[in-house]
Amino acid sequence: MEEAGNGYALTELYGGAMKVLIPKGFTNMGSIYPIPDNQEVFRSTSTKTNIIIELVERLEPDSCTLPEETAAQLETLDANKDDLSAVLYHLHDMCTSNGDSYEILDSPKPYPVQLIPAPAYTCQALVTSKGKFSDSQRMPNMLSQNAGPTPSSGLTAAAPAAERESTSTCHFFLVRLAQYGTDILVYINVPHDMLEESGVPGAVAQEEMRAHGIMANMMRSLGVVDYSLFGS
Repeated sequence: MEEAGNGYALTELYGGAMKVLIPKGFTNMGSIYPIPDNQEVFRSTSTKTNIIIELVERLEPDSCTLPEETAAQLETLDANKDDLSAVLYHLHDMCTSNGDSYEILDSPKPYPVQLIPAPAYTCQALVTSKGKFSDSQRMPNMLSQNAGPTPSSGLTAAAPAAERESTSTCHFFLVRLAQYGTDILVYINVPHDMLEESGVPGAVAQEEMRAHGIMANMMRSLGVVDYSLFGS
């Protein structure tokens, strides 16, 4: 990790094959939970805001089906419909992976990263969670679904929270590497419950502004050092 000033550190991803600015005070969750090989996950030590970076196979046109109400949004957008459809599908897949519902707050739009010569897009959604997992448990539960049991480390898991509804904001951007058949997904998730319960006026709005800043810094700094990461 290289110090970059202004509260960020230039951080290696995937064994040094990529790099990006991550806020200081964010823990690499791979040192705590088993993380799938295609993901890098960081979480704030002061709030529950978390960053998930994921490499997945590139979605090709007509390879996915969007819910009717989500697909209808494409009719109002002017950019590349295939790419915008991929943005909405990836966001839909993430938001509904735990049975959550979501509402698009900012429609997908082009917003290129500076260091990767590939099309990129941003989007934002409000996610509503209903279930026995609290937001603090939801992320490690989601990440460990396909990673096997958590190794015994002397830590005791917290008891599940009572079933209730909670909300979070997902700030999302997608980089499309057509040549390498890869989509790079970045999710910045801002759970609201702890912020709302803190009693601090404007705590949610302040954290949302912070998330916008994190996204801007990540989009200007995300870079690929070794393209062999994506195969031939």
